[in-house]
Amino acid sequence: MARVLVIDDDRLFSALMRRALDQHGHDVVLAVDGKSARESFAAQSFDAIVCDIVLPDETGLQILRDLRQSAPQTALIAVSGGKSAGRSIHIDVLHLAETMGVDAVVKKPFELSNFVFTVEGALDKKRQELPPQVANRSAIRPG
Repeated sequence: MARVLVIDDDRLFSALMRRALDQHGHDVVLAVDGKSARESFAAQSFDAIVCDIVLPDETGLQILRDLRQSAPQTALIAVSGGKSAGRSIHIDVLHLAETMGVDAVVKKPFELSNFVFTVEGALDKKRQELPPQVANRSAIRPG
């Protein structure tokens, strides 16, 4: 079982992600924006963080960048519809998230079984990267 923070302002979609992860034995906490996500992360430990790229108060890319630096042991999964419209440009935000070092990306819409498979794969990958004494701890507190 892993402790997972899901950050998404779409409450229905985040509830579906939570239910899918719950059914696979994971402990899930929800956050609807960057502020509540940062409060949750400061107060609790998480093995994985699933973060939507488009949030009301800041971009998920900002959150993921900060977490990659402060909590390299946490599996980071970026979720998005795939493109973000700027003034007259379209940016492939999931590709950008990959270049920032997230452990996995998931493009909306997705099958919940594929989503769970991706989250669990990212958790497994992160555990294999960690030294044995750290990997054996269930939840890791950020640096």
